[in-house]
Amino acid sequence: MSAFDVVIVGGAAHGASAAWHLAAAGFGGKILLVEKDPGFARAATALSAGGIRQQFSAAVNIEASLYGIDFLRRAGDLLAVDGERPDVALREGGYLFLASPAGEATLRRNHALQTRLGADIHHLDAAALAAEFPWLSTEGLAAGCYG
Repeated sequence: MSAFDVVIVGGAAHGASAAWHLAAAGFGGKILLVEKDPGFARAATALSAGGIRQQFSAAVNIEASLYGIDFLRRAGDLLAVDGERPDVALREGGYLFLASPAGEATLRRNHALQTRLGADIHHLDAAALAAEFPWLSTEGLAAGCYG
């Protein structure tokens, strides 16, 4: 019977990330990653719609997302084995958060925090929303944030 110092159940993004970060940090113990699908094709992350955003109201969530997107952008280099770089199939788009006049102050406050922490989020008033997203009805909207 084998003994392990750390057992991680689930090899999707969180499990695989935990194992990689332990190893990258120099953890000297034995790590076992348990995943029922060794090809990861049916793992939770591969089956999800997926989405990474930095538009949160709590600094810890923004910082974690900024770290995550930076890691994914560099995944080919970070996770390369013997010169073979994995393709994580990252496709960046953006999230559009909208606010009515009643929610505009909250949107502005969150935007200020997000950009202060380094997120590339753009604040748009109703006119800018209409110009950027002509298919969007801006009736009743005060502003939006995109990024």
